Amino acid sequence: MKKLLFKVLLVVIAVGFTNMAGIAQSKLTSKNVSIEISGTSTLHDWTMKGSGGICTADYSFDGTGKMTGIQNMTFSVPANLLKSGKGAMDKNAYKALKTDKNPNIMAKFNLATILGTSNQNYNANTSLALTIAGKTLEVPLTANVKVTGNTITVTAEKSIDMKDWEVVPPSFMMGSVKTGKDVKVKVNFTLDNPIN
Repeated sequence: MKKLLFKVLLVVIAVGFTNMAGIAQSKLTSKNVSIEISGTSTLHDWTMKGSGGICTADYSFDGTGKMTGIQNMTFSVPANLLKSGKGAMDKNAYKALKTDKNPNIMAKFNLATILGTSNQNYNANTSLALTIAGKTLEVPLTANVKVTGNTITVTAEKSIDMKDWEVVPPSFMMGSVKTGKDVKVKVNFTLDNPIN
């Protein structure tokens, strides 16, 4: 009986080490984060786009190349990289975002749950700490993750109420044009795939 238990224990330990050896973990960095914020106004819809900043994340893969986790993801984008193509609107938007004291739009999560049926397309579900204009709030988020050859592309979008972050919706033309309080934030970044 003791010999049998000992053999079972050896098998369990061996399987455990085999599984651990089959998991690859990598810290990935992207220096080209694209962000887009769009909304409405009493005159017309508007969009501000920017590209830059930095994102880092820890990714885990099993021995078959399937993604098993995303941990410790952070990204930071200077808010003044956002451009609408209209200087007056940009100036008022930066003022509303308080970029003089809080220059970056930032986000962070500790762990995402990965769902996917293939080694290419996944959904990452998490609770994101989103910082805008110096205020941080937790928001639920589902990101799309696509693994293609040498790259991992992450895209996500979230509709938010600017007033939750104490951002006063900007107005223009002496207050005759006012923006709506609800905006959609889209983020996209590409990372190198460590298993290729």
